Amino acid sequence: MSKKLATGADAIVLDVKAGTGAFMHELDRARRLARAMVDIGRLAGRRMAAVISDMNQPLGQAIGNSLEVIEAIDTLSGRSAGRLLQLCLELGAHMVVLGGAARDTAQARAVLSGLVESGAALAKLREMVKAQGGDATCVDDPSRIGAAPLSEQITAPTDGYVSRVDALTLGRAAAAMGAGRQRKTDSVDLHCGLKVLVSVGDRIEAGQPVATLYAGSQPRLREGTAQAGPAFAYSDAPCSAPPLVYEIIER
Repeated sequence: MSKKLATGADAIVLDVKAGTGAFMHELDRARRLARAMVDIGRLAGRRMAAVISDMNQPLGQAIGNSLEVIEAIDTLSGRSAGRLLQLCLELGAHMVVLGGAARDTAQARAVLSGLVESGAALAKLREMVKAQGGDATCVDDPSRIGAAPLSEQITAPTDGYVSRVDALTLGRAAAAMGAGRQRKTDSVDLHCGLKVLVSVGDRIEAGQPVATLYAGSQPRLREGTAQAGPAFAYSDAPCSAPPLVYEIIER
């Protein structure tokens, strides 16, 4: 919270994760953390809100630096309408309300959706990239960002339903391929990672791809595939997807 308060913002919206891929694995611990952070902000004179959101399965499809940038561009352009966009609208709506630009989150969410549909959201990203000396042409042509040269798919072994997509296991698989550091001295491969093609509750058929992995070498690709496979579990019976947002804390 010290860093957030140091920015000088009058209002702060927190995204507090709960689940296997989060700092707080249990919902109750995430709730206690969120309440403590909101209380700290209020004591410092800030308007505060905390959204407790799910991280048992990945938020979006992409895991890995370049892949996540491409997914962010697709989301702001309106080409992606999954959980990532839903949570962005939820967090953004609370920020708009705290900033006094909307009377409630429903109105704020409608305003933000309109900005995505009109292209204004993507234009703002383009402006931000230019301001930092980046190549803004990548915003209009994400293929320029690129991906690692080698790829492999993980497929479902049977017909049924997806019952688990473990975020922590997939994060470790991405790190094993070079998307993150396992030791302080490791270098990061900005183009490797993986794309998750299913979510908990999806109906699947045997042989259907559930993930695509990208790596710069065959050994890393094999290691990532071996680690990522156990992240997925399947059931014969329909499964309910976990809620994206567990709780909103405003006090």
